[in-house]
Amino acid sequence: MLAEFATTLWQHDFLRKAPQSVAAEDQTDYFTILWVAIIALPIHLAFSLLFWLTGLNSLAIYNLASLVIWLSVIKLARRARYSEAIMLGGAEVIIHASLATVFLGTEFGFQLYLWPTACIIAIHTQTKILGAILFALTTFVIFILLELNFSQGRVDTVFMGYELYFYSFCLISGGIPFIIGMMRMKSVYMRQRQRVEQFANIDQLTGLFSRRYFYNFLHFQKFQSKKENKHFAIAIGDIDHFKKLNDERGHEAGDQVLKEVSTIIKETIGNTHKACRWGGEEFLIFFDDLELKDCEELLNSLKDKIKAQVMIENNGTVTISFGVVTTHKEFALDQLVFQADALLYEAKAAGRNRVHVAQYSGNKTQ
Repeated sequence: MLAEFATTLWQHDFLRKAPQSVAAEDQTDYFTILWVAIIALPIHLAFSLLFWLTGLNSLAIYNLASLVIWLSVIKLARRARYSEAIMLGGAEVIIHASLATVFLGTEFGFQLYLWPTACIIAIHTQTKILGAILFALTTFVIFILLELNFSQGRVDTVFMGYELYFYSFCLISGGIPFIIGMMRMKSVYMRQRQRVEQFANIDQLTGLFSRRYFYNFLHFQKFQSKKENKHFAIAIGDIDHFKKLNDERGHEAGDQVLKEVSTIIKETIGNTHKACRWGGEEFLIFFDDLELKDCEELLNSLKDKIKAQVMIENNGTVTISFGVVTTHKEFALDQLVFQADALLYEAKAAGRNRVHVAQYSGNKTQ
């Protein structure tokens, strides 16, 4: 019967599909609250029966009331009111733990639930700062009062003699949610950090790396090339007549060209090499341990693809010019970029839609 009930719950969209009021980025919080509440419901039902059978009617009645509280937590979560849901669930735990401690004493360990509950609420991203601080401070005061005044319980029960088992159970069952809560906070922090890094490292229009990220990347590659005794090459490309395209056809057309060119660059260089949007209509490509003639061949193929595939209105074509420099062991990064840029403008002056290459030679190329 229980298995059939569990299967029915799982098959119901209520457990697997968030309501429309829940935003995509909040679904982890929603399902965390939902499952905590669902787990709490049978536990409180079992405690209610246990306390009623052992004559602790007050605790039995409170556990029945807790069922209503946790159902309210679910309702609040489904309305995307996460802060209120977390506060209400935390308040239920605090009251439950306090009542159990008053009746049974601190030797049973129910007061141990106060610490992890206070900490989770205090640091949870969905709780309001002032409310979380007040909640945590109140919980600490309650804990101290319980420890000072209720070391011995107010009633004798059949549980006497099993204090150590209850204490261990409370310690473990209170610690596990605390650990899960900490891991949840860590995952939220890591996701937020990844979003910030992605925003800083990736050009939002083209999907290529940003200039800021790539400059740091090139410094690292300079160190690696010296350490591993290998070379690399950089190419700077510039879309020909891009300013004219922007002026005549508008920035939307220009942006579309940038996107299409970037896509072809990524597809052509693959995962071995890397590219960034260096600025405006300029791109910088890093070739890892590739000979100069191979770089030239790859870039000629790339510019031909761009000319063939990137089209604008009235059968217009898009072309790109490149300047390429390969390194030896000792080089200045700024000078390397400067020489690649100089080669690019040589290609422009020679008629555009060209690739000009050279070996790095300190103050000049050859």
